Amino acid sequence: MNCENKECNKVIEQPLELYNGEWACPYCRTIMGNIMTDFVITKENDQIFQLAESCYYAWLDAAVHTREGSRNTSMLNKAIELTREAAATGNPEAAVRLGYYYDKDYTEVNKSEVSRCRAAYAYYSAVCFADINKFKAEKDVTETHDFAKLRERAARYMLKMLASAPEELTKIQKFNYNDNADKVKKQLNMDIPPVEESGGVKPSAQQQAFDKLRSCFSRQKAPLFGIFKLSGEEFKALAAIKSAGDGVIKFIKRGVFLAVAPANENGKVDDGTFEALKNERAFNEYLQYSVKEENDYWLFFFNEKGGHRFYGKFALDKIRKALTAADYELVAAFIESWAGEDLTFLDDDIYMCKDKTTIKNAVSRLEDAVRQGGFNG
Repeated sequence: MNCENKECNKVIEQPLELYNGEWACPYCRTIMGNIMTDFVITKENDQIFQLAESCYYAWLDAAVHTREGSRNTSMLNKAIELTREAAATGNPEAAVRLGYYYDKDYTEVNKSEVSRCRAAYAYYSAVCFADINKFKAEKDVTETHDFAKLRERAARYMLKMLASAPEELTKIQKFNYNDNADKVKKQLNMDIPPVEESGGVKPSAQQQAFDKLRSCFSRQKAPLFGIFKLSGEEFKALAAIKSAGDGVIKFIKRGVFLAVAPANENGKVDDGTFEALKNERAFNEYLQYSVKEENDYWLFFFNEKGGHRFYGKFALDKIRKALTAADYELVAAFIESWAGEDLTFLDDDIYMCKDKTTIKNAVSRLEDAVRQGGFNG
């Protein structure tokens, strides 16, 4: 894809993925309206996509029939690589399949669910909501392509995903299930069931929090920091979750910084109430003596351990210090500015707000963006 800013117009291999679901050019930081606008099936990209599909089904067949096949992802990785290549040249079938790969967590191990869903939505919606006149097939492509049915398939995939997506994502209007279902009905004339009948089952708040903390160790694109609110009962349930030997205490031991503050009567936090859970003893003591099941708590995490695209250890330390300075003043400001109960940032968000002064200013500018409702606020 190319940057929409004509003064930039650079080829974008990986856009900035921002906290509010928008994508931006990493070179000029222009917000991108659409990842794709015109679709064309050429003889070349059709052949690439068909080869990609053959690789995918070969991997799927091996995974179903043998243990070795399920562990050997080389064929799947080849399928994803070829699908990206076909989608990059405008093949709409490849775009839908690429959305599916993000949706089903085939693209990057431990990529956070919110990031996966945002990427999947970008590809599904690009095809689903495109004008039917934007789809073309070159004359030397002999197979008949039903673009109307392809749009419907993209719509079904997209809505099924949104029905069970984390609330952190679906509370943003762009990703709201009902808003998208209404748009599908209007543009595609499809009969769409309400969300409660769509088969979506959202994971519990504690499971979403656990999955987010576990995604901190992704090598490709890990969350940098975030906040989430849990009831005391959910907090205790989070502490009890174990998956493949991992648990919250193990995450802390591996380097994820965690702090907690009780929610006040307005659902926000009071000054000076954050307490760092630096080790197993601090975590267990807070859980035992301070957590009441009927109260709510805000958890803040900061992650220096996962894969971050733009910043190294020195800069990450500066970001953490900016957030936690003056009794977590900026963390409290994010909570005050955000209407929801769950918010995650990548280092992409800090990079989007960088200027020629300091890291602290970039973090402050990010809080300004949240308070104003986005980067164009």
